[in-house]
Amino acid sequence: MFPICELFNIRYPLIQGGMGNISHAALTAAVSNAGGLGTLGCGTLSVDEVKSRIQETRILTEQPFALNIAIRVSPYTEALIDLAIAEKIPVVSLSAGNPAPYIERLQVAGIKTIAVVASVKQAVKAEQAGADVLVAEGVEAAGINSPLELTTLT
Repeated sequence: MFPICELFNIRYPLIQGGMGNISHAALTAAVSNAGGLGTLGCGTLSVDEVKSRIQETRILTEQPFALNIAIRVSPYTEALIDLAIAEKIPVVSLSAGNPAPYIERLQVAGIKTIAVVASVKQAVKAEQAGADVLVAEGVEAAGINSPLELTTLT
């Protein structure tokens, strides 16, 4: 078994991207039910909308899933962190901003953290902040994190 499968309690080392408002409950549950880690994207959704999607996802799967919080995109970042903790979401991915202020708080609550990074500098900072997993993304993945507008494979 791959270490990431053990870390996230999943069968296959596949993690669905957060994809803003697009990653809805049915898609998230389908990925989780297939053995990967489905991810609900918070995007710009309100806390009530995200809570509703979490509840809908839990109806569709008993498997672990993640919540993606796009830090600089969402006007509700702090409240979404609170929601993730209250709802005992097993994994939270933090993208589009500095994850450092949130990692320890999530981990103290027993939540695994993924930091989405687009440069070595961001990766080092996220690792130093204690992120459990780093995901490298380039400009083709919404481009929000990519300071040099490089693609993932460069």
